[in-house]
Amino acid sequence: MAAKKAEDERRVRAESQAKEVEEKSEASKSLKERTETLIAKLETDCPNLLYSCQAKREDYEKALVQFGISEERWSLLVNEYEKSDRERFQNEINTYEGNMKALGMVTNLKEAVKDKEKNLILKA
Repeated sequence: MAAKKAEDERRVRAESQAKEVEEKSEASKSLKERTETLIAKLETDCPNLLYSCQAKREDYEKALVQFGISEERWSLLVNEYEKSDRERFQNEINTYEGNMKALGMVTNLKEAVKDKEKNLILKA
């Protein structure tokens, strides 16, 4: 009877271990499939990402040339100012441009008034 009991316990342990091994095997297969799927996706995405990265780098380099600024100077500017400063600077630029347009309009109006006055004086 004790031998039967010991044999039953070994059988239960063996079945439990077999079940555990089967579960781990299934988990490994699932992980392998997910990994292979991810690798395939990355291999597909990689050329597009490289092209996009290259295009952005070229645009960046063109902007540096366009603004006549070195990469080192650009780096200093980026580190010196926060993104929130951009809006403030843009508002100052817009105000300045608006003031310059208004000044131009005032100058044009003054010239137009002078021309009118000259015409009136010449007619008189």
